[in-house]
Amino acid sequence: MFLQARLWPVLDRLPIDWATFGRYGRRGWQFADKADSHLRYGPVWALVTPVKVYIHVTDADVAYDMFNRRKNFPSPKLAEIYGPCISTAHWTECEHHRKIVTSPFNENTMEFVWKGRSEQARQILNR
Repeated sequence: MFLQARLWPVLDRLPIDWATFGRYGRRGWQFADKADSHLRYGPVWALVTPVKVYIHVTDADVAYDMFNRRKNFPSPKLAEIYGPCISTAHWTECEHHRKIVTSPFNENTMEFVWKGRSEQARQILNR
């Protein structure tokens, strides 16, 4: 990320047609693109990278249908480096994972952590 700000101005000067790599390879490309990609490719299109597939939707009916049928879509398994986790759990397993994760994060624990961190911040500021 640090190099992108310095690297792209140099690459832009080279006599190379970067095509879509130059467009979608930059951080924050969505802001410069605005709606150009949707006008070019249509209301639903996919950006495929070596790591992920990003689906871009501008059709409200399609987006509504996707959110209502979210249980029909498989969850990604790329994040399961150390085994199943809450972010990749199937809808039937979410309740089980939620119960395990929420028990250590109750109000008493959060209050204890907040007080401890607040005291550390005060000590740092009073130095």
